[in-house]
Amino acid sequence: MMGSNGDKGIPLPPVPDRVRTSKEACINYYTGVIESLKGQIKLFGIEPENCLFERWRESILPSLQRELETLIAVEEAKVKVNQNNKNKVDEETKKKGEEDLTKARLDRDKAEEDALKVAAREIFPQLDEHAANLDDKVPQWKNILLQCMVLILATPQNLAVYAVGCDMKFDSLQQSLQNPQLMNQFLQAGDPCKFKYAEAFHIYNSIICVSEHARSGVDSNDIFHRLALAVALEHAEPKFVFDTQTPIDPIARYFHYEDAYLKEELDPCFQSLSVFDLRFVVDCDAADNEIQWCRNMLKNYRPDHVENPDFHWRYCMIVRTEVRYKAPDWKQRPKTYKQLISGGGMCGPRAWFGRLACKSFGVPTWGVRQPGHAAMSHWTSSSHSYTICLGGQNWEKSYWAGTNGRYFDFESRARSSLALKEFPGLFVLTRCIAAINGEVEVSSQSSQWRTPARLKNIWTELRRLKIREMSNNASDHHLNEQKAQADEDYVFVEKIGEDMIQTQKSVSFLQNGDFVLQASSCCEADEGGGRVKIMKSFLEDGGQQVHLRQEGFVKYIVDLTDEAEGEVKIVKFKLTCRIVTVHADTTPLILGISPSKSLSSGFDEYEIQIPYSEGEWTTTEPVVVHLVPGEKNLLHFFREDPSSLGLTIKDFSFQRLD
Repeated sequence: MMGSNGDKGIPLPPVPDRVRTSKEACINYYTGVIESLKGQIKLFGIEPENCLFERWRESILPSLQRELETLIAVEEAKVKVNQNNKNKVDEETKKKGEEDLTKARLDRDKAEEDALKVAAREIFPQLDEHAANLDDKVPQWKNILLQCMVLILATPQNLAVYAVGCDMKFDSLQQSLQNPQLMNQFLQAGDPCKFKYAEAFHIYNSIICVSEHARSGVDSNDIFHRLALAVALEHAEPKFVFDTQTPIDPIARYFHYEDAYLKEELDPCFQSLSVFDLRFVVDCDAADNEIQWCRNMLKNYRPDHVENPDFHWRYCMIVRTEVRYKAPDWKQRPKTYKQLISGGGMCGPRAWFGRLACKSFGVPTWGVRQPGHAAMSHWTSSSHSYTICLGGQNWEKSYWAGTNGRYFDFESRARSSLALKEFPGLFVLTRCIAAINGEVEVSSQSSQWRTPARLKNIWTELRRLKIREMSNNASDHHLNEQKAQADEDYVFVEKIGEDMIQTQKSVSFLQNGDFVLQASSCCEADEGGGRVKIMKSFLEDGGQQVHLRQEGFVKYIVDLTDEAEGEVKIVKFKLTCRIVTVHADTTPLILGISPSKSLSSGFDEYEIQIPYSEGEWTTTEPVVVHLVPGEKNLLHFFREDPSSLGLTIKDFSFQRLD
């Protein structure tokens, strides 16, 4: 294992006092360390000028060139198809273009597989053998590679800017640079953002210092330690709250998710996520209190989305039901997610809110852009890889942050085959050697991806082929095991159901004549088209709640036959409703009351104003209503506007006034 617990780090040279105070001296110091390490690495036989390397290069280069040709052919076929669509050519020409594109993609896939076969047959075994020989000759060779790679990627200039003038920072940096286990964990999870290793080390060490859970999990690499690593790597480059210049505090972000996990507020998948996947949770651009708000809002307003058995739409279904597809209505700046769900938006804002919904419950999301469209993808329990939501299920047409979706899908599937194990040494070695030899990774979404210049990065290409091999080898057996684990985890949903669906009386009468009517105890409901939904409640008093949309209605019978009071014909009650809304545009709830099971004899009508509660439980202003003692009163709650937005109701409280 590269950089395992028992490994001793490569000691750094003594630090002259001037290095701590002079940027130039510090840059020279780290540059000298890199050159010294490179001198040792020359003995490893992995330099570009080495005959062994040249033999590997010659064996794989023809296959890579063929693959490049097919990539160019695919791009040319895509351009032709787009031109045909734009120029509205005849159907035969259009069909021919689509067929040519399909063939070009098949040729590309075959060329990729052919290149992988060559690498698997002629290079990977030799690399493994070469590494085994080095284990015998130079036991520390892996740690030398790690330290050299980190120094090169971090750059002496950036290290000097970070550390000079602060002894505490400098000493902590030196300690981290001699910690092969930590450097390997960083590399395994994809390097810090913008290669800011010094900042990532600082965040990580700060979390370990202040969190007992993270500190105690270092050796076992448990969920708390993996979370600390993810926050350090992702927040090495400062991140800002949505539509503001307010920086997100990485230490607070760590504690937000640690606390939510300990309170069992997150999806059960969270505890099994790798550092790589956790990065796509903690990178959320909402403030911590807004993440908490989103979690609470979903549990209050649409608990059915929280316990959706279809993981594809769990949490993010809130977008389809509540974020209207329209021009966004931002009421004020800065923009907020509360405004977004209230005012709606087109594909971009809808995707933003879907990502927040998933991330707030600890489910990783990877942003997705498609031609003329914005969508999202999220981690799924069935495969431990990612699935696209709110857009077409087409990784080839998807991209994000310079990475084509097809290659992200390969990597996520490769990582799914590992569970929480490390990448094989060959993957790590090719990554280190690529950096040390000065290879600059090319964006898979850029035009350079289809140029011969890419083929100069042989080590990078070998690492890509290794990822593809691992993706192909993610066996059905392994994925079935993961699915079984996911099913076991999902017991938490069933447990929620058992806890929440406690038996409640439809009407609870008190001695003073007051009573509470449970919203879920309706005798009739307009459930057509999803206009009325009865769902379990997360509230402490358990039971169920009702969600109304559009013109959906619910009816109740309140039996007051035992309440006859001589000549008294009506009894006054003060009515309040316990409700949740997420849209600022609310419509009144109408109550019609009739002293019989039929409304033919007429009914009294009352209007209940519904406040905008921003996803929190609140109580409506009281309305005085009249009920008839000695009768079975029929209560009919409805809204007249067919465009009425969502309204969640827990119960109706009736306080007797006379």
